[in-house]
Amino acid sequence: MTNLYSTRHDARGHPGHGPDPTWRPAADSTVGGSRPGATSERGDDPAALLAGDRLALTVTEAAGLLGISRALAYELVARHELPSIRLGRRLVVPKIALLEMLGLRPRREV
Repeated sequence: MTNLYSTRHDARGHPGHGPDPTWRPAADSTVGGSRPGATSERGDDPAALLAGDRLALTVTEAAGLLGISRALAYELVARHELPSIRLGRRLVVPKIALLEMLGLRPRREV
């Protein structure tokens, strides 16, 4: 009789499928993928992201700095409430525009 709770591969006895008590995630991986609102692998320090030589942040990095979810950050970009620039297929948030939006830097004269 077939076990109704096993997968097709377990029933056939294929190695590498099914529960393995000795399996552990790799040391550099996080459980469940990336954390919501996390910044990049370069570090979680917001000051390091703003102080670097890059002129723009990814939308995910900007979301981490603002303390909002990635989905909300993309929604704000779509509503033009979060300043962004499209470079080909990529969206980036200019650091200077983000600081101006937050009132941490005086607005530029046009």
